Amino acid sequence: MNPNPTARQILVIALAAGFALPAAAFTTDQATAGRATFEQNCAVCHGPTLRQLPSAILAGPEFVSRWGERTTAEWLALAGATMPPDRPGALSQPEYLGVLAYILQ
Repeated sequence: MNPNPTARQILVIALAAGFALPAAAFTTDQATAGRATFEQNCAVCHGPTLRQLPSAILAGPEFVSRWGERTTAEWLALAGATMPPDRPGALSQPEYLGVLAYILQ
C-alpha cells in the first residue's frame, strides 16, 4: 500500500473499516467551508497537512487506525468538547461538521 495515501484512499479505507458517515455524507461545499474553518482554528496545532500533532494525526493510516472503529458522532462529540483546546465548543455544529467533511474528503 502507498505510504502516503490520497484522501480518497483514506476514505475508502475508513469506510471499509466501518467508519460510519452521516446518512447524507457530506458535500463539496461543506468540505470547502470546513477547510477554511480548519485553517483558522485547527491548523495551528494539527498543521496544514493534518499530520503535525503526533498524538492527534488527522490523516493517513494513523487516523484510520485510531478512528476506524468509531463513529462520526463520536468524533463530533470529542471535537465539540475539546477543540479548539483554548476554547472548547467555540465552533458551531455546522463548522465542526465542515471540519469533519474536510478531514474525510
